[in-house]
Amino acid sequence: MHVESGHALYKEKEAQILLEPWTKLSRDTLTMEAGPATLMLKAGRIDTVETTNAKGVKVQPQKKLEFEAKQLKMNLTPKGQVSSMFAENDAVLVSTSPALVRK
Repeated sequence: MHVESGHALYKEKEAQILLEPWTKLSRDTLTMEAGPATLMLKAGRIDTVETTNAKGVKVQPQKKLEFEAKQLKMNLTPKGQVSSMFAENDAVLVSTSPALVRK
């Protein structure tokens, strides 16, 4: 996971990284921009991301997934892949895929 922010504060004892005033996250085909965020660490890796005003997209060969929410919690696998997302307050999810065409 590639992480960018205007300011970062690492809290070793709490295993947290606080990012503000903005956050950008990217991994493979997933990109997300958001407001302030808290990254919870587990065994030296990002385990959970909690953020506000999130907007992102994941583009795959046959599908495009766009999401946004005022509050978002993202859980990651040990390999850094998204395992689940919980979005609330004006949450939007749009999945787009090409129409099936038979010849």
